[in-house]
Amino acid sequence: MSYQHRWILVVLIVVVDLVVFFLPFSALFLAYVILVNPRWFRRFLDHLDGDPSASAEELDSSESRTRDRLGGESANSRVEPQPLDPGGG
Repeated sequence: MSYQHRWILVVLIVVVDLVVFFLPFSALFLAYVILVNPRWFRRFLDHLDGDPSASAEELDSSESRTRDRLGGESANSRVEPQPLDPGGG
C-alpha cells in the first residue's frame, strides 16, 4: 500500500468517525420538536408556563378514555368498603 493510499484511508476513517459519532443529537431533537410539535412537549411547556387548564384538559380526556375502556366506570371511582360481619362467620 502506498503512502498516498494510507493517507486517504486515514482521512476516510476520521471522516466516517466524525459523521457517525459526532451527530448533534440536541439539534436533531430540536428539529423533531419544531417539525412534529408532539403533544407531550406542548404539555411540558404549558406546565412551565403555569397553565393548569392544559393539564386538566388532558386529564379529563384520559379519564374519559379510561371510563370508556372500563365500561362506564370512572377511573377515580372508589369502591365503598363493606362492613365486617360482627358474628365472626
